[in-house]
Amino acid sequence: MFIKGEHISLRAMEHDDIELLYEWENNIELWHVSNTQTPFSRHVLKEFVDNSQYDIYTNKQLRLMVVENSTSQTIGTIDFFEFDVQHARVGVGIYIHQNYTGKGYAYESLLLAINYCFNILHLKFPYPL
Repeated sequence: MFIKGEHISLRAMEHDDIELLYEWENNIELWHVSNTQTPFSRHVLKEFVDNSQYDIYTNKQLRLMVVENSTSQTIGTIDFFEFDVQHARVGVGIYIHQNYTGKGYAYESLLLAINYCFNILHLKFPYPL
């Protein structure tokens, strides 16, 4: 695991995540929180996962998968977007599948994400989507 918390961990995307991403990204009920306006193909998502091998300085964005530690189940995502090196800031968005809400996972995910922003990326200001 990349970043481990008490109940959840954050890890890099893998090819095994493509079907899950396909389901989540194409859920029309979630489009209002992600600015999505058209469906994503598996091919586009595969390219997205393939390009995630580059660091946030190259892509200006990064997606990490949120994993429940007790079950190793992938339950959501943390997105870093609009990475701005000059102003030392990045946008942060979160998605936790509805079956896992109300358990504090979003809160813990955000704490881990903020810690990553401050201590690894040395940013001054992560801002919410």
